Order: sequence, then structure tokens, then C-alpha cells
Amino acid sequence: MEKTMRKLFVILAGLAMSAALFAADVKTQHLDIKVKGMSCSECSKKVSTALLKIDGVKSADVSHTGKVAKVDFDGAKVARKDLEAAIEKAGYQVEKDAAPKS
Repeated sequence: MEKTMRKLFVILAGLAMSAALFAADVKTQHLDIKVKGMSCSECSKKVSTALLKIDGVKSADVSHTGKVAKVDFDGAKVARKDLEAAIEKAGYQVEKDAAPKS
């Protein structure tokens, strides 16, 4: 009986850990933000560093050639405006999406 209880406990603990990991992944969001003003790899490094300093940003892949910052972040902690503010504070401009035409 004791062995069965231990096995059951291990299974339940594993399920609880899996549920916690799944819940954490649900909050993860991805944005591609167009950035103007980057001309070299140091520029992209500067933007990436600024984004990674924000609590909740999980990754930031910034390309000066593609003029884009690909950001994965916790949507419960970070909003798009926070990401854009960090890019602008680093000295670059965020290209706003054009309004849809009617």
C-alpha cells in the first residue's frame, strides 16, 4: 500500500508541475516590432539589451538588416507600449502599423 501511495504522489506531483508549466506558456506572447534607425549590429544589440531589461521579456531577437525586433514576453507583465517605450528610450523609432483601409 505504501509503494502505491508513493507512486501516486509522484504521478500527482508530475501532473502539478506540468500544469504549472503549461499555465506559464499560455501567458507567453510574441510580437514582431518594426524598428527604424538601426544601421549596424551594435544598433540591434542596443535594442535587444533594452528589451531584455524589461521584467517579463523572455527573448528578444533584433535584426538591423530586417529592421525588426522579434520579442517573446509574458503578457501578464508586459504590454506592447512597454516594449515600444524601451526601443524609443534606446534611441530608435517604432514604425507604427498603418491603419486598415475601409
